[in-house]
Amino acid sequence: MTGLLDAIASSGPALLLVDDLHEADEQSLALLRHLASATRPAALLVVLTARDEEATRGDLAGVLADLLRAPGSEHLALGGLDSREVAAIAETFTGLPSSPATAALAGVVHGRSGGNPFLVGELLRHLAETGALAADAIARTVAGPALDDVPATVRLVVGQRLARLGGTVRHLLEVASVIGHNADLTLLARVVDIGYDDLLDALDAAVRARLLDEPPGVPGRYVFHHGIVHDLVYTGVPAARRALLHHRVAEERKPRWLIPVSIICGRRAAGR
Repeated sequence: MTGLLDAIASSGPALLLVDDLHEADEQSLALLRHLASATRPAALLVVLTARDEEATRGDLAGVLADLLRAPGSEHLALGGLDSREVAAIAETFTGLPSSPATAALAGVVHGRSGGNPFLVGELLRHLAETGALAADAIARTVAGPALDDVPATVRLVVGQRLARLGGTVRHLLEVASVIGHNADLTLLARVVDIGYDDLLDALDAAVRARLLDEPPGVPGRYVFHHGIVHDLVYTGVPAARRALLHHRVAEERKPRWLIPVSIICGRRAAGR
């Protein structure tokens, strides 16, 4: 493989793109580690992409460390789209110039997607296909329930991610979704039917999977990374179980009053 890449790059600049590196098997990762240690022609650029939530996996993390030690290597962290960028995409889908209605649409889409490019595109495409982005319909779309509908493609992708996390994390997310878009550790610990250590492990797994976030400066507070994820988890809970969880959350949210009790001891007290 090294010889093949050398031959290709010898006649001009060449690009090797490896997408979704987090899905690579052991043999592919071993090949990339070998390429990182081999002398490469200056005309060859290797670009690797991976989800940041998967980059800490043991074998992949080791390969990435080896790759980043290679001369000329650089790590780029990509964040989500900001509101201005979402607005530009929304204008492309609507075919309309910027207006208060399209700005409001972009704001809602950004809030529900967290700026995730895939979610932004799928939401806007779904709205366009249902006629919700027509010039005379955008204002109603922003104010109505149309944005609460989740495209089937998004349901499939999020469903696969949830399935990979296992039952304990799924149970934690179900409880968190009933509490709301954000939940604190104390309330979660009182409602979730697992031990404290298992709860912390499940929370760590949900954060690594970018399903929950820990807001900086607010210890013990967890927020759903995307509004869409919250909605999909919540609506996926069977109605009877959802009602039971709502009851348990409401019971745990009740104020716990402490009743002061004075105990007077001694003979003189008894004489009274």
